[in-house]
Formats: sequence, structure tokens, C-alpha cells
Amino acid sequence: MDDSIDPNNPPSSPWATRYPINKFTFKSENTRHSYFAPEYPRIDDPKYYDQEPDPVIILHPHNDEEKDKVLWSEMVQRTEFWGMRTWELAALNRHLRFSRRTGFISGGHRLADGKKTEFPGFLVPPRTSSLSGRRTMPAILSANEERDYSVFEKERIRVNESEWLPFLRKDRWFDWIHMDPGASKSSGDIGPEPKTWSVDDPKFLNAEGIAEAGHYMENVFFGGIFVVEPESLGTPERPHPPPLLKIFRNWPYANYTGKPAAPNSDFKKDGYINVSYHVPSTWISKILSESFWRDRRFPRKSENHFHRNPIFVLENQKIGGYSDRRINGEVLAADLTTLKYRYDEDEVAIDDWSTRLHTWDDAREIW
Repeated sequence: MDDSIDPNNPPSSPWATRYPINKFTFKSENTRHSYFAPEYPRIDDPKYYDQEPDPVIILHPHNDEEKDKVLWSEMVQRTEFWGMRTWELAALNRHLRFSRRTGFISGGHRLADGKKTEFPGFLVPPRTSSLSGRRTMPAILSANEERDYSVFEKERIRVNESEWLPFLRKDRWFDWIHMDPGASKSSGDIGPEPKTWSVDDPKFLNAEGIAEAGHYMENVFFGGIFVVEPESLGTPERPHPPPLLKIFRNWPYANYTGKPAAPNSDFKKDGYINVSYHVPSTWISKILSESFWRDRRFPRKSENHFHRNPIFVLENQKIGGYSDRRINGEVLAADLTTLKYRYDEDEVAIDDWSTRLHTWDDAREIW
């Protein structure tokens, strides 16, 4: 044992450093590790985690203890990431697409993204666009993160309130002055202190105000509650970790307790199916792009939940003693031919994910 290492404060692995969440870390051989780290094949870099297994150096568990370790880690991952494992998430976060002009660019999690020199692109076979009948997907993807970030800077949506419909502009938003009987103006003063719920107050925009109608509308428009995982580190220094997963959850879900509901509500019954939709980064980049909001192919922007197909779906059934983190379903990819709406990026996301599954199956065949 290394006497220089404090057993109560051991050094952390790269994954535990990037995600220092106590319930998702463990100590082994005087080092704190993360359950999020992919094992067999292992990926050591928590930022550039979109890597292919080395065909020469593919390790596999040699005993039951090592098998238990990797299976337990992946159970933790499936619980936190709603049915997916960390190495699967790499496929969902592989690409961004801000416009048809710039095409698909890297999501920033490949080893080549951190390089300062030009690297060969990663090939994506051109396909026929379901929207225009033309071959729109580029064969070469950009691989330098600084260059790719400049694409985001150039093509992200610019908020211009002057172009909004008049009734949506900020001067029509809700402001309310509330006399809080629990607060005094200053020591020695008697009487409540006015409290303003204002559109300019970040707390108001974070739903600490009256947001019941807005909450319901948001779920209808977007098709569920938007959740980013991991949600929080629970520390003031790093309250929000780098996201690995974005999902929409159908609302209300089985363990929803925000407001009272009728006892016979469907979501309270055993057998109720909770549905979650894993969202690839291509959709996130689409709605953040100026191109989408000006694209005449999508005259109604909110249609189909802002043009988001349910391409990765987890159905989790409520069974007695239900916990939404007890995953009893499996994430499945949609059959795009059965969907009413067709978007170029959906085919790429499903292909990326399917290829990732096959790659890991092949790497683990020796098990």
C-alpha cells in the first residue's frame, strides 16, 4: 500500500474526476472510480469517450469477480441513463447538425476532436434526403473541435425580440408584486416586504413562480418533461456536470407527486407504461440553429414536438413497489418507415447506435 495516499481522500480516476457524484463512485486499489466508465472494452477518457475498441488490445473479464464488476457497473448505468449504457450514449452524442449547408459535424467526443491539425473526416455514406429527394448528407465530417465550435457560433439562433409577434413580447409577460408577510423591510421595521415575480428575475424563469399552466403547456408542446443526466453533482462548486444523456419523459409519470390527482388516474395504476424518449444531439443542435427557425420546409415549428421523432424509446411498466429507476424495459429504435415525419438526422442517429451495438457485441463475443 502507498503510505502517501490518504485512504479517506484517495485520488480519482478521470471518470470520477469529471463526474464526482458520490453515489456513482467507488474506491478500489486506493483510487476512486466511477460506475460511468465503460469496461471491457474500457474507455479511459471521459470527454473523448466516442472511441472504437482497439482490435488488437481487447481485454475481457478473466474471473467471476471481474464479470460481476462490469455487470454491476452497467446496471448502474442503465438505471441512471434510462436503459442505456455509457458506451451507447457515445452514438447519440456523435453528431451535430445546424443546417443542410454545413451538414453533420462532430459532437466533440472523438479523440480527433482535440487535435490542432487537420485530420481525415469520419465517413458517413451520403443518403437520399426524405425531404427533398436530393443527396444532402456530406461524405466527410469535420473533426476539429475548434473549427466545429465556430460552426455553432455562426449558425446558432439569434434571439431578436423585435421579430416576435407583439403579444409574445416581454412587455406582455407576467409581472406580479406580492406582499410577503414573512419578510420585513429591515431590522426594526414592521410590515411585509414587497416581492416582485418578474420576467427579469431568473428564479421566475426557473419555475419558482406560478408555473402550473406553463408546465402543462410545455409538456404538451415538447412531448414530455425534458431531463438531462446526470442531473446534479450536488456540490456548489460544480452543480451541473457535463451532460451525457438528454431524454423526454411522458408526463405525468407513475411516481409523479407534484400535485394531487384523482385516485383512478391511469398513471397511478399497476401496469401503466411509462415512456421515455432518448434524444440524440442532432435534434438539440437543430432547434438551437437559426436555419431551423427560418426553414420554410417546417412552417409550423411546434409540429411533432418541434419536429422530434420518437426514435429511441424505453417503455417501463409500473409494477407494485414501482420505482422509475428500476428499469424493466429495453430501449428500442423506431422503424422509420412507420413514422409520419421523416428527418435526415434520424437515420444517421439510428445507424450510429446500431453500429455501436454490433461493435460492442463483437468485442465481447469471447465472453
